[in-house]
Amino acid sequence: MDSLNPGPIEVFSAGGIVIRQQGGESQILLLKKAGEWVLPKGRIEPGELPSQTAIREVCEECGVNKKDLTPGDEIGSLEFMAHQPVDNFRPRPKRVTYFTIHIRPDAILHPLVGEGFEKARFFELNEAFGNVTYPESKGIILRVIKDIIPCEPIQDLLIAVGGPGRRMGDFHQSKLLADCFGEPFLEYLLDPLIDRFTRIFLLLGHNRVEIEEFINKRYGKSRHGITFIEGGTEGNAKAILKAKDYIAKPFISMDGNVLCRAEAILQLALPHKSVVRLLLSPLDKAKTHLHVQVKDNIIFKLVPRVRDISLSEKRGRLLCCPGIMAIDHRIFGLLPEFGQFNDLDYVVEQIFLRPDSEVDFIEYTDDWYCIHDQNDINSIRQDGEAFFRSLTTSAFV
Repeated sequence: MDSLNPGPIEVFSAGGIVIRQQGGESQILLLKKAGEWVLPKGRIEPGELPSQTAIREVCEECGVNKKDLTPGDEIGSLEFMAHQPVDNFRPRPKRVTYFTIHIRPDAILHPLVGEGFEKARFFELNEAFGNVTYPESKGIILRVIKDIIPCEPIQDLLIAVGGPGRRMGDFHQSKLLADCFGEPFLEYLLDPLIDRFTRIFLLLGHNRVEIEEFINKRYGKSRHGITFIEGGTEGNAKAILKAKDYIAKPFISMDGNVLCRAEAILQLALPHKSVVRLLLSPLDKAKTHLHVQVKDNIIFKLVPRVRDISLSEKRGRLLCCPGIMAIDHRIFGLLPEFGQFNDLDYVVEQIFLRPDSEVDFIEYTDDWYCIHDQNDINSIRQDGEAFFRSLTTSAFV
């Protein structure tokens, strides 16, 4: 299967994610063909709706009675360049639209041996994700898993506020204390979030005294659950490793010099199976940040800072991560060398390169700010106070 941008679609197909409830657990059906585990699918026939094709193909390829099936919802589509015997292996752009299909627990399967199907088998959700052969199919299964298993809200927030602000010219304090319409940048960052998380950890390094003084003055001695952690001078990955002893569940990590709508951060619940979930934006306001290439809701390429970001547009869109992501605490065990990396972007890259990529994302389409130097402060002022305050005022406040 070639997933490069196929051009105008010539072949239209549909397939089914067949779901069975067994012993209180959901299972997904896969077919084995030529040694590969695949999802049932086939071409749409004249006069047939895609949803009807999905049902028909499941009946034919799995050898199941139609009465045992209940149609579900459309999940999404995959587009790729197909090379099939019916076309003499001539490459043709193809689209497959998938639907959920529910099957009776006692339904009997007889896979279509004449078409090369060796076996039909139900897998637990994690097993289906791990065993299906093509990465594109993993993405489709993951969408279903997210619908079946609800995300738990994340209660812990880590903010890296230890940057030295070397590019701020004559401003010698923390860049997070730079004035934005009469108030420091950090105040705009924290105010919409302070009552929305159970615990907030500030990873401190440079300018610690200034930041602590601001927090104590603004939020009082209780500090609204804010905890200071030393280590921000060593890079955010090493600093986060120092927070390991405080955290035993998923958390959100964000750069302290980034500002977006608080609602987007609060939506970063971690879906089932994912170790990292990135907040991605089509706006590139921080060229030193993580860049990601996405197509059909699947990450194809991930490029950390400092590297060449001229990625091929043939595999979808190029998005930027503002430095905001949800992380499962299991990451410390999955990547023992976590502490060897200075920057969290490289940790995310290593997780992405694992055989079963466990990096997910949501797309943020609104505006955002990132302070690296005085030019960024000037840009905020040029946008105007009304726009800035509208962006930084949470709907929850």
